[in-house]
Amino acid sequence: MYGISAEDGDQVTEVTDLDSEYHGELFRVEKTITLRVTEAKIRARNLEPVAASQDRHGRTEQDSSIANYLAEVVLDGEVRARTTMKTDTKNPFWRDECEFTDLPPSLPFLSVVLKRVDGILENPTSLIQSLTFSKSGSITEVPCGSVEIPLAQLDRGKDHEQWHQIYDERQQSIGTMLVKVHHEELVVLLSKEYQSVSELLHKFSSGLTGQIAAAIPGNLRRLAEIFLNIFQVSGTANEWLMALVEDEIDGIGNQTAMKKTRFSRRLKSNDSLDSASDREALVRDMGKSLAGEANLLFRGNSLLTQALEFHMRRLGKEYLEDVLAFKIFEINEINPDCEVDPGKLQRGEDLNQHWSQLMQFTTEVWECIANSAARFPPELRHVLKYIRAVAEDSSSACFLITLGLARSEP
Repeated sequence: MYGISAEDGDQVTEVTDLDSEYHGELFRVEKTITLRVTEAKIRARNLEPVAASQDRHGRTEQDSSIANYLAEVVLDGEVRARTTMKTDTKNPFWRDECEFTDLPPSLPFLSVVLKRVDGILENPTSLIQSLTFSKSGSITEVPCGSVEIPLAQLDRGKDHEQWHQIYDERQQSIGTMLVKVHHEELVVLLSKEYQSVSELLHKFSSGLTGQIAAAIPGNLRRLAEIFLNIFQVSGTANEWLMALVEDEIDGIGNQTAMKKTRFSRRLKSNDSLDSASDREALVRDMGKSLAGEANLLFRGNSLLTQALEFHMRRLGKEYLEDVLAFKIFEINEINPDCEVDPGKLQRGEDLNQHWSQLMQFTTEVWECIANSAARFPPELRHVLKYIRAVAEDSSSACFLITLGLARSEP
């Protein structure tokens, strides 16, 4: 904790005794590093040769850079995160993100280490352990090179995404890695200083969060995460999301209402539809339009869609891992050929058989999800049930308005 006091000439001093009363402004500095390891492109000539392997078509792979890869994120010499492992590739694509908070006052040394994984994973447990810092006895991890990221040279509060050279122990480049870094330093006051702002934000009927998002649309994703953090701490995240649901779905209703006058004028003009069949066709078309808008509602880029994505990731991650881990491992062990693009099939391969396998495994994955309904996180169930209810009510109301217009006399 730090403090600014008039007694000290408005100088910033570190406060070590938090039990005694401090006459001045107290605050702390929160440092956060967000890192995304997207992908790597590895060149063959600088890597040690590995044993040739065969792909699913029986072709021999001679490229020594094709192997199993993962990346480790290292802070001050300590491994703090690992990506998933990508197999049989020289261009591993991870797009894995990690965030580090409560960092020390001095900036840490940040690096990303590329590792080649040799060996065979025997069971799903080994797979899960290999991705969470443990190693199976039959697995060998060989460091290939690393990327060093100079945090001191990066502007705080901005995203920095670029390709970095991967250097081996001889300081020779073996490829490149795409990494995105966001380094932020925030001054956090005591909670009482935010009380009035918190009260305003928690009045969900005012739509304040939506107005803030509309004022700065370029930071929508960041805003959604900040708001979700605030409301999860206060235990009102579901209430906030449901308020956003009403606002967004009412937006569709409002757009339809704005068109109401135009349709009404047309139906009462000389160009109005004369036959009942024409009016029924109009009702059907508008009903389809409303259904289409409802289906596309959560595919857009809004405060609701971004916040709901964060919420589902946080609450659903453990659920999906529990439900699908063994099935995904089973499919991976079988290594089926499900290619259904005729242009990519090898001579003699049966397209219908590939389609059959693809449908079979897709059905098995879906059955795992469908049979796990009782384990679905109740918080998400509550929000999604509310979304469905509001969408159905809104669509029904709009449809009734349209039906009334279509039946009106010209």
